[in-house]
Amino acid sequence: MPKSEPKLIESEVSAAEAAKLIGKTGTWLRELVAQGFIARSKRGRYRIIDVAQGALRYRDDEAKKSSKSASSDRIRDKRSEEIELRILDRSGELVTHARTEGLAVVDMALGGLRADLAAAPARITSDLELRRKIETVLNDALRAAATRAGNAARGIEEGDEPSDAGGSIDAGHLGAVQ
Repeated sequence: MPKSEPKLIESEVSAAEAAKLIGKTGTWLRELVAQGFIARSKRGRYRIIDVAQGALRYRDDEAKKSSKSASSDRIRDKRSEEIELRILDRSGELVTHARTEGLAVVDMALGGLRADLAAAPARITSDLELRRKIETVLNDALRAAATRAGNAARGIEEGDEPSDAGGSIDAGHLGAVQ
C-alpha cells in the first residue's frame, strides 16, 4: 500500500454513511456533532475514527450520567423515607402503627397456639371426664395469660409499667365441653 493512501480508519465518510456506521439516524449524528462528541472534518464529511470514538464517548458519558442519576434517586428516596418516618414518629403514628403490627403478629401466633391447645384434650384421651379436666387446666392457663397480656397492654397504653396496670381479658374456652 503506497504511503499517499490514507488508512481506512482515517478515511472520510458522508453523514449518511457515518450514521449507518454506528447504527443511528442522521439526526442523532448531528446531535452528537452539536454536543461535541463527533468532529466534522469538512462540511458533511466525517473521519471514521472520529465517528467511532465519538459514539463510544457519548455512550460512556450517558452511562456515567445514568449511574449518577440512579444513585441520586436512591439517596433522594432514602431521605424521603427518613423524613416520612420522622414525621410519623413526631405525630405518634409510628408508635401506633408499630403497636398495631406487633399485636397482629401476636394475635396470629397465639390464635394458632389456641387452636392447637383446643385439639389437645381429644388427642390425649377419649375419657370425657379426663378431657374436661385437661380443658379446664388449659382454659385457666389461657385466661391467666390473657389477663397478663391485657395488663401489659393497658400499662403500655397508659405509660405505666405493665405490672402497675389492672384488668382482665376473657380468653374464652378451648373446647365445646365445659
